[in-house]
Amino acid sequence: MSETWKGKTRGGIFGYMFFIYMIRCLGITAAYGFLALVVLYFIPFAPKATGNTWSYARNRLKYGRLKSVALLLKNYYRLGQILIDKVAIGNGMTGKYHFKFENYQAFLDVLNGNTGVIMIGAHVGNWEIGAPFFDEYGKKINIVMFDAEHERIKEILEKNASTRDYKIIPVNEDSLTHVFRITEALDRREYVCFQGDRYLNKEKLLTTSFMGKEAKFPMGPFLLASKLKVPVVFYFAMREAQRTYRFHFFIAETVVRTKEKRAEQALLEQYTQTLEKIVRQYPEHKNKSGMMHKRYTKEQCTAAEAQRLAQEIAFGPVVFQVSRLMLKFGIFQLLSGKREGYTLQEISGQTGLTRYAAQVLLEASLTIGTILLEEDRYVLAKAGWFLLNDKMARVNMEFNHDVNYQGLFHLEEALLNGRPEGLKVFGEWPTIYEGLSQLPEQVQKSWFGFDHFYSDQSFGKALEIVFSHHPKRLLDIGGNTGRWATQCVQYNKEVEVTIVDLPQQLEMMRKQTAGLSGSERIHGHGANLLDRDVPFPTGFDAVWMSQFLDCFSEEEVISILTRVAQSIGKDSKVYIMETLWDRQRYETASYCLTQISLYFTAMANGNSKMFHSDDLIRCIENAGLEVEEIQDNIGLGHSILQCRLK
Repeated sequence: MSETWKGKTRGGIFGYMFFIYMIRCLGITAAYGFLALVVLYFIPFAPKATGNTWSYARNRLKYGRLKSVALLLKNYYRLGQILIDKVAIGNGMTGKYHFKFENYQAFLDVLNGNTGVIMIGAHVGNWEIGAPFFDEYGKKINIVMFDAEHERIKEILEKNASTRDYKIIPVNEDSLTHVFRITEALDRREYVCFQGDRYLNKEKLLTTSFMGKEAKFPMGPFLLASKLKVPVVFYFAMREAQRTYRFHFFIAETVVRTKEKRAEQALLEQYTQTLEKIVRQYPEHKNKSGMMHKRYTKEQCTAAEAQRLAQEIAFGPVVFQVSRLMLKFGIFQLLSGKREGYTLQEISGQTGLTRYAAQVLLEASLTIGTILLEEDRYVLAKAGWFLLNDKMARVNMEFNHDVNYQGLFHLEEALLNGRPEGLKVFGEWPTIYEGLSQLPEQVQKSWFGFDHFYSDQSFGKALEIVFSHHPKRLLDIGGNTGRWATQCVQYNKEVEVTIVDLPQQLEMMRKQTAGLSGSERIHGHGANLLDRDVPFPTGFDAVWMSQFLDCFSEEEVISILTRVAQSIGKDSKVYIMETLWDRQRYETASYCLTQISLYFTAMANGNSKMFHSDDLIRCIENAGLEVEEIQDNIGLGHSILQCRLK
């Protein structure tokens, strides 16, 4: 974002014409093949782009020379593919591609309003490619483009396209003619499209946070959009596998100027939040060659760091208990209230601990890194602050102490026997689910606190996704205490929800939902979900499973999903919400999820885990279903897989 642009797309007229004729004569696949040779040209002859990518690979990703070269080639190849697709689709080859749309109806509702519309995209994906798919709407599209770009390349592409309903509004740095043309188009109830992430040297700029760092954006699109008082849509067309483009439409909220913030700045912040969501939804780490996996193929630690990590592992139980007691005895909380900290004597007096007890906890915490020592006063470190204030860390700690700690002593047995051998510290049940209602009170509290904390953060967005298809009858498989079902009946006043679960769980559900608004529309269907001969009820518009399939082995998951497929019709939707460890926004989340897998091994059932997306998708397909769409970054890290019958 910090680099300015000169208004011209790299590439000569001959090159564009060559690919146009190759696509027409030999086809798209041949063009892709020849592209592999062309990208070699750009490494030496696009020095700025090459230098930036090389620096990123070497300095940020810590790649070796060969991997850095591979990244360069891959980036240039993907850009070339997008340009080829643009030409191919412009020449009427839409049948060679697949297209999917997100929030499309809401987008069309805006277009059908009584005013013009401003659309703002970005240089991710291939946003101009959508123009041919707006049918009659396409005749009202005006694309704002810099003069140099328009004159050099766009004319060629337009002449060689079979259709071009949209119009071009060229921008000249030395004239305001384009502003008048934009206003006239909007007055005609047409649609004006901008790129919101590229600026020239002379442009006025706005600054905001993007991907955790300060970034500059052109003021023009956001100033015009906020001043002209018309609806604003953020629009992105993202390339996916198998020549598939997915169109994303986000309707911007109305902005007004306040004492604290100008309207154009508020609109920009909406845009960057949306753009960041798209960028995160299409990161490289979503495939096996991506960033998430790259982290696990290259050493991350120096020798000294690795040695330290080894000792932290060796003393892991001690570190855990010390940190838990620093919380329980209120030492972290005490230190958080006084920046200059406390002496040992003061901490002992304030907490009621003996000098010895306080001292051993403090000295251990000092070397753990949760507190610091400034002269003779202990102060709270960043890690201590997170243990105190990060609810996720607190929930995880309570869950591990109350539910897992004793049982993990039997992890070895569980791995060897394929049974939850650690569960015997609480009772003799085949899985934890049969025993949930009989667990000690504190264990139940921590188990449900852990379960609900993660799911509750996701329910708001999940409700929007599910009810965008207007289900009237919803089947909630593994509905547990009825938390999701309650959300559904309160969100929609017509929906009927049936929970399928063990009879003892349904009894807990009825107690939890008794007297709540809409509870009369929550029904129970008792069943042993693992019995392959037990069918699921039929006649439902939608099937919902939340944090459910990770409780079972792959064989059991396929059995459950197969019976789901047998119970639904061709128009029914199946929604699976899970925390997929390979699709997390942050690596810390992946770390937590892979560790949680061992709870399932030792305590829950002995044979399940947090899913990698490839494993779950394979199970879905083996059951006779297919994934229509995946939405990531819901709540604290959930993904929703929307499925249907094959």
